[in-house]
Amino acid sequence: PSLLFLLLSLSPACLPACLSLSPSPRGVGACVRPQVLESIEAVEHCMLVSHWTSDDLGCLLTLRPADGPGAHLALHRSGLQLADSAGSDATTIMSARQCPRFRQGLAGGLAKVNHQIVSRRVQIRRFQVLRDGFSVHNGLLRAEGTLDR
Repeated sequence: PSLLFLLLSLSPACLPACLSLSPSPRGVGACVRPQVLESIEAVEHCMLVSHWTSDDLGCLLTLRPADGPGAHLALHRSGLQLADSAGSDATTIMSARQCPRFRQGLAGGLAKVNHQIVSRRVQIRRFQVLRDGFSVHNGLLRAEGTLDR
């Protein structure tokens, strides 16, 4: 059985306009996208992963990098605010990925999203923070804009 992938948010700079997406698990994709982005400002990209027989969702996240030249490893101010509110010392994307307190702050944001999903059976159960965003340059997307699984 194949996995269903739903790309929730990609910056226009890294994707062609013709990106085609798979159908969302149980139809929740349309309502989850804005909720994830509104609840967790530090998230730049988000992909939901589900098996066709399950209502449980996994979430692959990338964090916003800081603005400015050479600052791609540092957290954006929204990530720094999340770290501060969670009691984390994380200042870079790599340190945030590994910090239990930062991850707990992300989990709190995802819990808010889960609470807003209409179907209580369909919930984001697990998440992982990736090092890089989705782009053709790093090999996560093909040239035509489809996911390179």
